[in-house]
Amino acid sequence: SLAICGFISSLSGGLISDYFEKKNKRAKSIVCMFSSFMAFPLTAACCLNQGSFWFSIIAITLKTLLSGGFSSPAITMMQNTTSSKDQGNIISSHMFYTTIVATLTPILFGLVSNIFGAASDPKIYGYVLTLFAGLGYWGSIPFWFLAGKSYEKYMIEQEKDN
Repeated sequence: SLAICGFISSLSGGLISDYFEKKNKRAKSIVCMFSSFMAFPLTAACCLNQGSFWFSIIAITLKTLLSGGFSSPAITMMQNTTSSKDQGNIISSHMFYTTIVATLTPILFGLVSNIFGAASDPKIYGYVLTLFAGLGYWGSIPFWFLAGKSYEKYMIEQEKDN
């Protein structure tokens, strides 16, 4: 499910944002915001529903289908606003940052789970996962918005220069 839904999500996020960018220069950031906005409730549904295995599996599958939509538009915005000689550094920096966060977050998750006593009450893991997902997904929305504003301004300037 992760490989198939992640691939579909990433590909469709790129195709949708490219298509709508002709009408709205912020389309790429809007796709990123939508992806983040929709992924969190599905993650919460999966983590907080502890009574139905299949409901959780469906929720996490739908979350995977929606959450990867930010990847392609985000990288395209970086490529479109950076000189070709700097693109490798910018995208590598982005990938480095996401890898570092993905490496450190489980450590922080473990510490928070221990503070709240999740080992003695496993339901707490669902609450902590929901908290972390909310911070990640909904916390990124203002930054996608700001990136869209900056991207729109840059692209309009580029059109004027050409």
